[in-house]
Amino acid sequence: MTLNKIIFGLSFYLIMGSSVFSQQQEEIGNFRFDKTERTVSWVNVFEPEQDIDFNSLKTYFSENGIINIISEDSSSFKGEFEKRPIDNQKYGYSRGRTPMVLIDVEQIFDVSIEFKEGRYRAILTNLGYIDDGVMSDLINRSLVGQTSTTSKGNIESYNGDFSFKKNNKVRNNLSSILELLDKFYIDMLTFKTVQNLDEDW
Repeated sequence: MTLNKIIFGLSFYLIMGSSVFSQQQEEIGNFRFDKTERTVSWVNVFEPEQDIDFNSLKTYFSENGIINIISEDSSSFKGEFEKRPIDNQKYGYSRGRTPMVLIDVEQIFDVSIEFKEGRYRAILTNLGYIDDGVMSDLINRSLVGQTSTTSKGNIESYNGDFSFKKNNKVRNNLSSILELLDKFYIDMLTFKTVQNLDEDW
């Protein structure tokens, strides 16, 4: 077998492999949709304007009650987001314009932070929310009348049927939900410093 045939064969397999991978993955902004596993993740690289080191980053997220750190090494840590609802007005959404599924429900996710040379990458997985009963009540009322909900407090995932059709294609009606979630995730995971007021104002 000649060298050209070997190179052609390797190139063919690389192209086919990347094509299959791209069919299994879909990106919408910072969101990554794995069509095979039917999972959703969120990835973003943050480049703070001020100089930061790994310890100050870890301390910021821990002491401000943003991330409950579970494990760490010399340049990364993993944990759980300290659940809270989205303040839709903070991100420019009136209550009527906020997707109903995001109103007043506590958001949850697992987070991995990787630090490198003054930058850090956040990878969010197991995205979802805790059902407050409102959505369940609406569904129950429309289907079976005034029935009390039994799902209040259940964890609802953005994986699976929430984001994917039965044929594993990403649902095309997620844009308004993803838009607000993206703003929320960026805000929650941005390293912020408290500006001291000038005492001689």
